[in-house]
Amino acid sequence: MNLHASQARPPVLVIGGMHRSTTSLAASILAAAGLNLGDDLMGAGTGNEAGHFEDNDFYMLHQRILAANGLALEGYTCEERIDVPVTARDEAVAIVERRRAARHPWGWKDPRTVLFLDFWADLLPEARWLFVVRPPWEVVDSLFRRGDTAFRANPRFAADVWVAYNRRILDFVHARPDRTAVIESADVVAEQANLVRMASDLIGMPLATPPSQFRPDLYVAGQPSHRAGLVRAANPEAYELYRSLAELAGAQRHGLDHGGSPPRLAEVAAAGLIEWNKACQAIAERGGFSAQVSEARQALDTTSQELAAEREAAGRIQAHLDQLTHDLVAERAARAEVTTYAEHLTQELITERAARAEVTAHAELLTARSDTLQVARVELESRLACADREWSNRLEAERRSRQQAVDALTAQLKQERERADGLSRDAAVLVCSHEAVVARLEAEREELAVGLRSDRDALTAQLQAERGIYESLRQDLTGRIEAARAGRRRAG
Repeated sequence: MNLHASQARPPVLVIGGMHRSTTSLAASILAAAGLNLGDDLMGAGTGNEAGHFEDNDFYMLHQRILAANGLALEGYTCEERIDVPVTARDEAVAIVERRRAARHPWGWKDPRTVLFLDFWADLLPEARWLFVVRPPWEVVDSLFRRGDTAFRANPRFAADVWVAYNRRILDFVHARPDRTAVIESADVVAEQANLVRMASDLIGMPLATPPSQFRPDLYVAGQPSHRAGLVRAANPEAYELYRSLAELAGAQRHGLDHGGSPPRLAEVAAAGLIEWNKACQAIAERGGFSAQVSEARQALDTTSQELAAEREAAGRIQAHLDQLTHDLVAERAARAEVTTYAEHLTQELITERAARAEVTAHAELLTARSDTLQVARVELESRLACADREWSNRLEAERRSRQQAVDALTAQLKQERERADGLSRDAAVLVCSHEAVVARLEAEREELAVGLRSDRDALTAQLQAERGIYESLRQDLTGRIEAARAGRRRAG
């Protein structure tokens, strides 16, 4: 493959290691430091409550390859040769091309990658590899505590799988020392900055130092010495293999001696008796736990019955609530209708008040006219002969006009009162609470009617008084004229 082309591609860092070797913690630290581990990451699960940080594209691809070879999807296998189908290779090429197109540092983490190291190394010549190694006894303990079914019938299989994975890692590191690095799980936990520095050196780009991603409750370190001896007795290669990887990781700097000397048969037997005793205690505790589970199930059944009853009651309450809601909607509609009627009555009252103001203005105009008549009294004396008939006709017409206006207003007021009474009755039937509003409108209407009647009577009285004044003036002028005529006849 063209070296220049591989150098132009964005750097790639692959995080590998046996299952339960703190690879998820290492991946979370590097992701926080700026390494893109994918856009579709696997969520949290049993044993990885903080998340797996595994790209689902690589995870599903590895599972399909394992299935094509008739192997467990978890990747628990000691097979040395695993064939990659052509379709899987094409899919791998497509995934790689999509990641390269982003043009920024990227990588992935999946323990199953260890089973296909040569395949990925050929496909990604620009890739660098960071392997996390954890003591086999700690890995076995973590697998047992997680309860993986693959190791229940054959516990020794856990140590064999650890050996199969880490033998591949050791061979790969020896074959490509310039492209690989190894770090111990304890250093991942204790020296986060060192992990980031190692990754930066591998890809040739600086990464940021993120805040701590470590959760003490998710990591159990150290095991009793007899358990390390049991793992060494079950698979002697595990200890030597771990020592070799630990030396590559620089463990000799800490003066560590993992596993001690090979255990004697008596020590193995004693360790077996201890585990046997613990297993018996666990069985006894499980019996007690079964009783507790039975009691809990009974309590759960009782709670389920109570919950069913509560749900039934809640259903009835909901039905009643729906009915109340329906009634409330109807009540609001009725109130809206009454409000509309009230607004209509208010508008009619405004109209009536406007009419009353018009009548008052007319009365003021009549008063002004009376003043004008008083001023014109001298002129009337000189024009009495022709003005008497004219004023009599005008006064009679004005009286009839005013009487007609008063009668019309009285009839209109009667109609409005009858209409208001009908509306009041309707409003009383619809909403009793609006009786006060209708009563107040009725009182104002009555007050208006009384005012109109009073104005009408006052105007009538004023017209009668003016008519008497005009009549007296006419008689007085007529007497004067007659006296003047009689004087002229006597003088003649």
